Amino acid sequence: MIQLLVTLAALLGIATPGATSTGRFEPSGRPVRLTVAASGDLLVHTPVARRALALGGGRRYDFAPLFAPVRRVIGGADVALCHMETPLVPGPVQGYPVFHTPPDLARSVKRVGWDACSTASNHSLDAGQSGIDSTLRALRRAGVKATGTSRSGRARRTIEMLHVRGVRIAFLSYTAVSTARRCRTRGA
Repeated sequence: MIQLLVTLAALLGIATPGATSTGRFEPSGRPVRLTVAASGDLLVHTPVARRALALGGGRRYDFAPLFAPVRRVIGGADVALCHMETPLVPGPVQGYPVFHTPPDLARSVKRVGWDACSTASNHSLDAGQSGIDSTLRALRRAGVKATGTSRSGRARRTIEMLHVRGVRIAFLSYTAVSTARRCRTRGA
């Protein structure tokens, strides 16, 4: 599946050496092989947060040990992508149905080896715009790129580009925001 995605990206000219900023493809004559690790939702329910707090000695949340089974795969990829399903918000942890995940998760994501996370999900607005802002701030401070949510309309129009082994890769992330807004206004 991953090979198919990389091949598709190469055919579209977004993940190949020689793709120019104008979108035109100028072949360089040298193929580039990339390994891509992509994971699903990082969705922290309250019992997982409690375990991470215990692993952090009760002073901070350390999620990295919980990722031990996948660390080698994630860390060994040329580019590793994750999906940050819930907002990273300081303060008390909240689980389903409205999530607030500890910002310490961002540091653990970096330690495990993820390079970038998508942030657009049905939970993006669980903590409002301040939750989006704190999520992006936590990821940036940890050195993890992010796409999908933004601090402003102007920032929303920026395409996150990853540079891996001489290849420029556009990283895009979207969600159905209207559904999330409808749920918030109904109090769901």
